[in-house]
Amino acid sequence: MSNTKTHPLLFVLMLCLAWLSSCGEKTKDDCAKHIEEKIRQGASLEVAQAKLKECGFKIILDPAKNTLYADRMVEGNPVSERTQVIIKLDSNRRVVEVRVSSGLIAP
Repeated sequence: MSNTKTHPLLFVLMLCLAWLSSCGEKTKDDCAKHIEEKIRQGASLEVAQAKLKECGFKIILDPAKNTLYADRMVEGNPVSERTQVIIKLDSNRRVVEVRVSSGLIAP
């Protein structure tokens, strides 16, 4: 009798573990897809950089153009997904505009 009671419990435990392990991956993907909502106009350069780093972007700042460039590649087999972000800054290094583009890259 104890075997039949442990099977449903193990099944529920396995489902919970699978759900928890998938949450971190989805969060990063969702983060990149919603970066435009996370970085608002008027945000400081430091805030924008922190949000981009949280989502796994590589960042390059061009101070001459007051522009922040970010790039993120999610490797896939055979297709990869690339997301690029361009953030225009004003003279006080505050966000003026956020543009996001993404696409699929195949061999």
